[in-house]
Amino acid sequence: MIEILYRLLQSLTDYPVIRAYGNGIEPKKPFVTYNLMLERVPTHSLYSDVDSNGRQEVKTHIDAVLELQYFRPMESEEPHSLAFLRDMAMKMQTQSQQDKWDNAGIALVNVDKLTHLPFLDEAQKYVDRSVLELSVRYTASAEDIIHFIETVKLDYQLDKLKGSQTIGE
Repeated sequence: MIEILYRLLQSLTDYPVIRAYGNGIEPKKPFVTYNLMLERVPTHSLYSDVDSNGRQEVKTHIDAVLELQYFRPMESEEPHSLAFLRDMAMKMQTQSQQDKWDNAGIALVNVDKLTHLPFLDEAQKYVDRSVLELSVRYTASAEDIIHFIETVKLDYQLDKLKGSQTIGE
């Protein structure tokens, strides 16, 4: 899912898009980070029919919060962080982007919250940062192997009648 989100988000901007809270080298500002920060897994699942090999697919929908952050130097000529993320959210809601997201198996449910959060960096300079939270939904699946009883052996004794019988498929 993380790789799919990366490709979808990178298609929305020319600036670098990186996964948040990584240990890599921070790119030159401006850049965007993304983080799938909260998943709600429902207690219900959908079960497929069991195939002839005993395989059954189990699916569920996951509701998640996708967090985007945009960083730029305060004195930069690049778009203000609020304006940039607002524009990115608007692009995500266009029909062409909705089609891309739907085809990738991700539904953009809601644009939740856009917050301006500048901070003081290690060099004692303010960095322009805004955070956008989006609600998304996608499907997760797992495979189960259902074991079949292939043969049953019956040993029986009824009064004077005694015997054994094997029943197969």
